[in-house]
Order: sequence, then structure tokens, then C-alpha cells
Amino acid sequence: MDHNQITLGQAIEEMLRELHLADGYAKQEALSEWHRIIPKALQRRITALSIQRGTLLIRTDSAVLRNELAMKKTKIRAHLNQAVGRALIKKVEVR
Repeated sequence: MDHNQITLGQAIEEMLRELHLADGYAKQEALSEWHRIIPKALQRRITALSIQRGTLLIRTDSAVLRNELAMKKTKIRAHLNQAVGRALIKKVEVR
């Protein structure tokens, strides 16, 4: 491969950075991964899910689910960061 050539993936990543869309794309990728790893039955009990300023915010009306998610915050953060390939999520809040 010529040293001036880059892969399609590298070109897309560069374009996203230049257009300041990389963070938004990574957030959507992390939220999509959330939907793959959390069972559908539990997803129905979550009333809100977002990523703001490095914090994954999870809202649920179930005290039992809130407690379960709170105990797994480190594992959730690590899994989602691994899925997006960088430390996008610094903190997980369960409310």
C-alpha cells in the first residue's frame, strides 16, 4: 500500500472529525450497543437514556432495576467504551 493511501474507514473517521461529527456518531454507536447488550424486557423499564458531557444517563421507574444497573456501572461503561473504541463514557448515572 502506498504511504499516501488510507483505508475507507480511516477516511470516514477523518471526515467525521473535520466536520465535528465524531462525538455525535460515537454517542449513537454507544447507544446502539446498549440496545444490543441489554435484554428487551429490561429496555422497556428504562424511561430515558442519553449521553451528555461524558456521562451515560439512565432513568428508570423501577427501584430494583436501578439498583441492578448501579451495581454494574463499571461493566456497562467499559463495554460501551470498548464498542466505540475510545473512552467516550467517563461516568454512568442511574436515576
